[in-house]
Amino acid sequence: MGLDIVEFIMAVEVAFDVEIADHDAAQIRTPRDLVTHLRGRLPPAPDGAPCLTQRAFYQTRRAIVRRFRRPRAALRPATALAGAIPAAGRSEHWRALGNDLAVEAWPRFPEPGWRTDVLGGPRTLGDLARHLAIRNPAAVKSGAGWTDAEIVGVVTALIEAEFGVDMSRFTLDSSFVEDMGVD
Repeated sequence: MGLDIVEFIMAVEVAFDVEIADHDAAQIRTPRDLVTHLRGRLPPAPDGAPCLTQRAFYQTRRAIVRRFRRPRAALRPATALAGAIPAAGRSEHWRALGNDLAVEAWPRFPEPGWRTDVLGGPRTLGDLARHLAIRNPAAVKSGAGWTDAEIVGVVTALIEAEFGVDMSRFTLDSSFVEDMGVD
C-alpha cells in the first residue's frame, strides 16, 4: 500500500471516526470495497435524513450565534467568514469555534493575502459547511446513523479532495491503483 493510500485511509478514519486495521486497509482496492467496509462498521440511518452540508451549516451557525452573539438571520451560506468571526483575536476565536464544533480536521482561517491564494480554505459559511461535511462528517452527525448515500458521498468527495481525481470519470468499482493511478 502506497503512501497516498495510507494518508487517504487516515483521512477516512478521521472523517468517519473509525479505526481501520492495517490488514483491513490492505484489502481495500476500490471505493466500493471501502464503502462496504464502512457500511459494516457504521450504524445505519433511515433514508431521508438531512444532508450533511445542511447539518454542518446549521451547527456552525448555532455555534457562531452562541459564541459571537451574531444575529442568526444575518448568517447565510454566502456570509463571509471574515464578517462572522470578530477581527480582534481572530485566530483564537477561530480555534475556539473549531473546539465548539468538536471537529478534528479544522481548516485554517482564510486570512487575506498570499496564504488564502496558495492554501485555499473556506471563505464563506457555506464553504466551511462543505469542508465539515467532507472532512468531519462524523462530528456533524453527532452519533447519528449513516445512510448508504451519505457514505458513498463522503467517500467520493474524499477521493476527489485527497487524490485530485475526478470521480465522474470513475465508478465505485474502479481500482485505486490500476484505474485511478493512485499509489
